Amino acid sequence: MIEKDFDINKFRPFPTSSGLGVDSTGIYEDKVVRIFRENFDIYKSILEFSDELEFLIGSNLFYEDENVLVVQHDQLENITYFNEWTRRQKVIASKAIVELQIELIKKGYYLNDPHSFNITFKYHQPVYFDFGSIRQGYIRPTWWFIKCFCGWTEMDYWDNVLKINFFQKLFVLLRISLSRLPYEYLLKKLSKFETGFFEKNIINLLNRTGLVGRLTRKVVNGLPLLFSYFSNWTDYEQKSPKLDFDNARNKNILSLFNQHKPKKILDIGANKGAFSLLALNNGSTEAIAIDLDNYSLDYLLNQVKINNHKITIARLNIMNYPEHPGYYQSYLPAHERLNCNFTICLAVVHHVCYFGESSFEEFGARLDHFTKKILVVEFVPYDDIHLSGPTYKGKDRSWYTLENFVNVLKKWFPGEHETFESSPTPRVLIKFCK
Repeated sequence: MIEKDFDINKFRPFPTSSGLGVDSTGIYEDKVVRIFRENFDIYKSILEFSDELEFLIGSNLFYEDENVLVVQHDQLENITYFNEWTRRQKVIASKAIVELQIELIKKGYYLNDPHSFNITFKYHQPVYFDFGSIRQGYIRPTWWFIKCFCGWTEMDYWDNVLKINFFQKLFVLLRISLSRLPYEYLLKKLSKFETGFFEKNIINLLNRTGLVGRLTRKVVNGLPLLFSYFSNWTDYEQKSPKLDFDNARNKNILSLFNQHKPKKILDIGANKGAFSLLALNNGSTEAIAIDLDNYSLDYLLNQVKINNHKITIARLNIMNYPEHPGYYQSYLPAHERLNCNFTICLAVVHHVCYFGESSFEEFGARLDHFTKKILVVEFVPYDDIHLSGPTYKGKDRSWYTLENFVNVLKKWFPGEHETFESSPTPRVLIKFCK
């Protein structure tokens, strides 16, 4: 429905725009709108076919007069950016950009600014949301590739996906100029950088027991530059908690889900998403799954696509991420986009604070950033089978105790806390409240 009135004074622009254009996007009466002050006919004509474009954000005419054209967009939540995607997500997003360009060209338009911070994921589906960067007219594929898709002489985001330097970029440019189907050539070029035969075999070797698996792990850990997408959890087989409710951790996590009935959960250290899926199977409508491991999250991404789960995936280290992401450093940090009322953080604290160099204070501050109300965190004490006691590699870890952890976390979560059994003992679950 087209509105009859529009009060510009009620419009609140987003603070994340580069400010380079004459149009602006923001909130108007709880709706996401973009205000145009010129080229009204062009954008009205785009609206006539925009719902035919698979990867373009849903849009419709909201209001128009002689001064402004207002377009309403679908509201996007849990927005993630390029630096928070797995490699497969980066390839999927880059291909979506090219496929959207192909469809727009058929209709006499093109994408003028298809950089990676203009596209995000709605669960498994890439969504391009910079409606205002669509231009009318023709652009040569070679010019579009070097000016719009790539970073000229600099290394840009999609160059990172293609793994090309300046000279390789010139070679791709030449191939595009000689191709009868230049955009299709670029799609094939991008597709090559999804998980390949070599990596699949490395993962299979990592999953082997015995000497072969151990040797492969040593090679992967010893050559971090060559195996940058692998982590200590690439070969970790996370078992589904729905299979075993004699397990104290699974039983108590399910009990907490049933008690609090969270609509959305944040799963920090999600691995392959077993507990995110458990939440969705027991009343939650969506989940945000955060982990460091590229391949575990790609496995989950595949499940999300096959089963149409409402799970947002982010490859993120909560202890180290940019406070002001993006080229203009104007985008919101992860904790402002991916926070939640109900957070679970299982089998993480010992990696961050015992094996890592972070204090309980630093860890607690990060958990506070991402959690609005309730936090369920698993504490793994230093006498756990996988830890080595109050000393680790000559470093004092006597401060690493449950009592100290609880006392520190209560600085941010002062409400009543509860402790539950976990598995294996002596691990415990602690529910903190704000």
